[in-house]
Amino acid sequence: MIMRKGLQITMMVLLYVAFAVCGFFLQDVLMDVLNHSSTTEISDMSDTSGVQEISPVPVIDKISSPVRDASGKYGFEVFAAVATGDQMIFVVYSDQECINEVAKELLGKFESIPAKTDGKYFVRVQNATTKDYSEIVAVNGLVPLIMYEKISALEIERICNSGDYGTAPVKFNHRIAPGCQIIPQGMNAEERNVSTVADVCQKVMMGIWESISVVNIEYDSQNRMKKLVIRINY
Repeated sequence: MIMRKGLQITMMVLLYVAFAVCGFFLQDVLMDVLNHSSTTEISDMSDTSGVQEISPVPVIDKISSPVRDASGKYGFEVFAAVATGDQMIFVVYSDQECINEVAKELLGKFESIPAKTDGKYFVRVQNATTKDYSEIVAVNGLVPLIMYEKISALEIERICNSGDYGTAPVKFNHRIAPGCQIIPQGMNAEERNVSTVADVCQKVMMGIWESISVVNIEYDSQNRMKKLVIRINY
């Protein structure tokens, strides 16, 4: 009887120890869960509070190649965007420091910009609301037209009627526009046509034509001869 009672006491002690150990273990597990939840909640709160700022600074995407008009001035278009969607002001300057303003536009389409010796201008775009500026971008190629001395009717007649194209002055060809059209009036239908001043000289040299007379000359924007109308004399 005494042994049986001692055994019961021993079992109770072991059970008590086991429950104590399990209790400590469960307490650690519960603390880990609580700490993890707290950390996750704090982390989530910090993520939602970090809102990314939208830049008010305009960005120039592209500038079209300058195109020269009949007067010798240029036009080009500036393409830009700003993330905030504010109105933009497009400005052209003659200097890289952006001090000397040449033109200002709300849509970025510039016309009648004067040519420059170095052919270079500078562009930047301003946010009309925040006054922020984009980077400065150079625009090249706005060079002045090269103007040539016009070829006169007397000059053409002298050269052609000599029958020798070699009598033409130095750089005479530079004063003739590419694709210059020569229209002979009164030429025999069976004859081969002419397309250059040298061809006209050859006709006279070979005695096919006695001479020519200039009826009309047209010039391009650089004063080069682009059309010549002559009358044939047999």
